[in-house]
Amino acid sequence: MNLKKGLKKGSCGNILKKSAKDIGWSLCVGAGISRPAFSDWGTLVRKLISRIDGDDNANKIIKLLEEFGPDALIQAACNILDLSVEEFSILISEQLYGDIKNQMEKNEWKIFSKALSVTSPAEMKKELWLETINIIEKYFKNTSAYQIAKVIAPILGEELKPNAILSFNAEPLLFTLINSFLCERFNFDPNTKKYMDFVTRSISNKNKDRLTYTFCHGFLPIPNQIQKRGLVSIDKLVFSENEYLSLANNSYSWQSSTFYNICSSQPVVFIGVSLTDPNMRRWLAWIHFNRTNELFTIKGKSISSTTHFWMRKVPDNLEEIKWIEATVAHLGVRLVWINDWSEVGETLLEMLGGT
Repeated sequence: MNLKKGLKKGSCGNILKKSAKDIGWSLCVGAGISRPAFSDWGTLVRKLISRIDGDDNANKIIKLLEEFGPDALIQAACNILDLSVEEFSILISEQLYGDIKNQMEKNEWKIFSKALSVTSPAEMKKELWLETINIIEKYFKNTSAYQIAKVIAPILGEELKPNAILSFNAEPLLFTLINSFLCERFNFDPNTKKYMDFVTRSISNKNKDRLTYTFCHGFLPIPNQIQKRGLVSIDKLVFSENEYLSLANNSYSWQSSTFYNICSSQPVVFIGVSLTDPNMRRWLAWIHFNRTNELFTIKGKSISSTTHFWMRKVPDNLEEIKWIEATVAHLGVRLVWINDWSEVGETLLEMLGGT
């Protein structure tokens, strides 16, 4: 296999521009884009352990994370607490949103939690969107989600727009930020056009002229908010090991077919994901294997072909670069290296041919 070396900021211009005008492109995001505003997996597990056995014991028990992984420990917490799926999802939601809720003033959280729970700009008044923008600028400027939203919101409805966003987060931070900046783009007109569909299950409404924002691992309820029936998808959540293994054993799940259809038809940019998830790797491997086989049939020879791009920070040990690139080459993924997470937005813009 002839490995393609990763690209770097400053040398990846226009790599999505042609696709955007032709077959389109999509974005796949994970928990990394919401940090440090929301807890990562390790922090979430620690909070659950602390709730059960206290902070002092949590410092000792958290070492099990290296042995069993977060899925198994989240499942263990659910087993120990003996909660129903609905009760446990409420607990997870409280833990996930707890830190940012505690940082905000009471009225700030009331406004922002409302913004998190709407699916269209028209569902909130201009005054609340103005306040939401202020809250975003105060609390979320250091997240990758903020940078991505600043790139996506101005191009929705335009030629360079993404076709879809696949989210492996159970929270809607990026979706909300895009909606907020859309409102800002159109001067907070209450009749701002709806540009995105909020997709939490296979029967969710999907308009061909709108970007589909799909929650592949379900969607948690927003604390203190009453949401439309059908939007919250507790039954689709993939937090515990039991849920993950159920998904892994189903080759024709809604999540796998959605991921497969998008990744097999257009370039996808991965941001904020580790690409260590076995399901995601298996899906990508299937797609790339089929692609290379078909290219061999047509060309009569093996061709080094990559379709997708993974944005990742350059490791401290530069010797790791070739190893990391090799871990995803057989998945059809090429690295786009950045020096710091503050470069996510400008690098994505560069890939689209912007400056």
